Amino acid sequence: MERFVLSFAGDCTFGYTITPEGSGGNFPSIVGTDYSYPLANVAQYFLNDDYTLVNLECCLTYYTPTEEEMESMGLATKRFRFKGLPAYAQILSCSGVEFASCCNNHSLDFGWTGWSNTLSALADVGVGYAGYGKTWVATTESGLTIGVAAYSFYVTEANLRSTISSLREQGAEVVIISLHGGTEGSYSPTENQIRNSRLAIDCGADIVFGHHTHTLLPVEYYGDGVIYYGLGNFSFAGNTYPSDMDSAILQQEILRAQDGTISLGALTMIPCSMSSITTQNNYQPTPYQTSDEGYDRALSKLLGLYAGDDLYVSYRDDD
Repeated sequence: MERFVLSFAGDCTFGYTITPEGSGGNFPSIVGTDYSYPLANVAQYFLNDDYTLVNLECCLTYYTPTEEEMESMGLATKRFRFKGLPAYAQILSCSGVEFASCCNNHSLDFGWTGWSNTLSALADVGVGYAGYGKTWVATTESGLTIGVAAYSFYVTEANLRSTISSLREQGAEVVIISLHGGTEGSYSPTENQIRNSRLAIDCGADIVFGHHTHTLLPVEYYGDGVIYYGLGNFSFAGNTYPSDMDSAILQQEILRAQDGTISLGALTMIPCSMSSITTQNNYQPTPYQTSDEGYDRALSKLLGLYAGDDLYVSYRDDD
């Protein structure tokens, strides 16, 4: 029996926030050119696994859309738009992250050119990506072939079946569907999230990797697969003082039998804080100690046992 480990973490937003009123955020001033800084306290997990996936919740580009683009894509009035330097792709590559999902409600914050620039920045440092029709198939150094497709809010059965079939034909032993959706601030998946996630498993996916709510959501074993409904924020420059600092890394064991059959093994949950300090978000996710109050709280969210109130997110309709 061969054993592989895949790691998953939530929203990574590198750079600063552009709003209709101006710009804000101090990520560049804290990180500077030390691209190992943001993931320094978690890189040990990513460098020692077989493959790591995150959700990239920003554009990596110098591009500024024209007024016509802003108007046609609804960007001029969008409450928050996230932008970082193309060089920030190195934050992922130098810390052992091999894949970034680029299909979410901030992937097009700087138009299709900004999105294309983001993909180029990732490709330049060897980080894979998927979204808006682009899928990804890669073989790890240890020999496991992974296929990924990414969707934002809307999926159809026909598209899922076709895409998953294509990934299998390209040799994917493990198929992952990255699914952006849900209600921001909620600690429970919506009916739509549940339906779409289970549909992905029914159509042949092994893992559904969810994100968008900025909160940790439960893990569900369904059929022959597993659904991570939401992994919350990770290295997230979109909020300097978030009301919920809980985050997590999920490490999924993949087993390959002698006849080549693939199955899911154990799932290891690593509760984290978004920040290495408690006074504010310094964009450096850090594992909780088992003695920390946050450890049990974050774990309860992943296990579906959390009884706290949902967060109030005032920009929910726009973000």
